[in-house]
Amino acid sequence: MDCPDCQADTWCGNRWRYIPSLSRKATSGDNARTEGFFGTMKQELLKGRPVVSTMTVAQMRDYIDSYIDFYINTRLKSTLGEGYTTIAEHRKALSA
Repeated sequence: MDCPDCQADTWCGNRWRYIPSLSRKATSGDNARTEGFFGTMKQELLKGRPVVSTMTVAQMRDYIDSYIDFYINTRLKSTLGEGYTTIAEHRKALSA
């Protein structure tokens, strides 16, 4: 974070670099759900959208936050029980 562009919260090519997986090789079970979510997010939100490459850090945070809100409260999933439901509805039904 010594870069003046990163500190000013503007676009900086150094800011977006790959972060390696934190698990050992061939032991993905501990982070499979997280990897699955990020794979889905990259496919649905980022892939093929040229505007993403010019976003500032703050804009990217807002973009990802809005996707997470959509993913939990709006996006329908078929794997959460009977029929299609959102994650929020599924959690509410479990806590009732």
